[in-house]
Amino acid sequence: LAKKGKAQDVVLFQQFVALVTSLRNFSTNNLIEEQHLSVCFKALDDDNSESLCEEEFVDMCSVLQTRFQVTKRDSWVKEHLAGTEYGRLLERLMSNGADGPDLGCCPPAWAESKFIGSPFDIMMNTILGLNVVWLIVQSVYDLNNIPEHSWFSAIDMLFSFGYIFEVAIKLCWWSVTEYWTSNDNRFDFITTVILAGAGIAFVCFDASRDVIKFLNLLRLVRLLKALNNIPTYEETVQTISRMVTTCGDVLVMNLLMIYLWSSAGLQLFGGQLFESNPVLKGEDLDYFSSHFEVYNFNDMILGMVTMFFVTITNWTAQVAEVTIALYEHFTFGWYMACGFWLTFYVGSPLIAFNVFTAFSIDVFCKIEEMTDPDSDGAKKSEVETNLERMQSEMAAEGYVLHIEESAELQREKIYKAMFEEEDDDEAGGDGDDGNGEK
Repeated sequence: LAKKGKAQDVVLFQQFVALVTSLRNFSTNNLIEEQHLSVCFKALDDDNSESLCEEEFVDMCSVLQTRFQVTKRDSWVKEHLAGTEYGRLLERLMSNGADGPDLGCCPPAWAESKFIGSPFDIMMNTILGLNVVWLIVQSVYDLNNIPEHSWFSAIDMLFSFGYIFEVAIKLCWWSVTEYWTSNDNRFDFITTVILAGAGIAFVCFDASRDVIKFLNLLRLVRLLKALNNIPTYEETVQTISRMVTTCGDVLVMNLLMIYLWSSAGLQLFGGQLFESNPVLKGEDLDYFSSHFEVYNFNDMILGMVTMFFVTITNWTAQVAEVTIALYEHFTFGWYMACGFWLTFYVGSPLIAFNVFTAFSIDVFCKIEEMTDPDSDGAKKSEVETNLERMQSEMAAEGYVLHIEESAELQREKIYKAMFEEEDDDEAGGDGDDGNGEK
């Protein structure tokens, strides 16, 4: 067919569906559900010709590793109150007046949220801050064994039912499916139900106040959500998450080194590192005088803690010396202990951990470059541009297209950017004769 001004082979939608269906038998990374294949096809079709040329088709691998979800944005309550005084009041409460498409409760990075900064958001953040202050006051009372006033329970109940009000208002604004797409909303809903249930049990069934105190720990965890309002904190969490995803294989290599040598250490030194051990009598060991007894091989967990400590400190002479001292010089056990520490030092601190450190630095720099809007690495692909256009079009119809890249795709993008940079550096070096001339 004629496409992009020339005749070339193309893939039609029916052929695309048949191909994706066949690929499901060979790969678990195919995340596209059948009802969203049309979305995937439109994302690949740059010129809206309802066919894919070879240039567009090669982007299929990345799109197939992306999870799509289409939800109805507005709730039944919002739709039925539209145009009424209550509907306008709800809109003033839940909207910040920002321009652009309304992409629901968790919009993508390129779109501005219409909820964050709204009067209701500000009110709930204020309540969250007051709850933090209230928990500090309660902690002061508990730590100093000061008897609590009877009205403390009423304040706890007030906060619990305040969070119920938050969930109810959000469900009046967004549909249940749209509300549930946000992990923050899921966490809020579950903790709110638990805390409200505990409050009702305390009031109606005379539940133990100690149980209520333990359940209030959930509220303390919920307060960590307030940190999401700090942009630097949110960016840091996202960067760490992407680094862990990308560096997962190297992390597993380090964990495997620690696990294997901890198993060997358990057999060689387990249950022997105590000061009254007759074998260590008369030895002047810094291990005991420095109180390093917590680092031992009495079980696998303590052994792994010990080897992790040795790895991050690059070497811990106190632990190595006491383990070697368990065996007489030049005996088989002594050689085994020396070999144990020599091989671990070379394999973990010198190789595995240094590889992880160097690789993590490269990944961090590349992630920063890719997220910098002014850098070349942040340039959007045709597929990303098409998906953003589709999100805007669907938002105008009252639907939200949620797009979530798989961990494998995020890792592949970072690897690709790193290797492309290396290829560019090598190409630049090959074109130079060493005297600055080409």
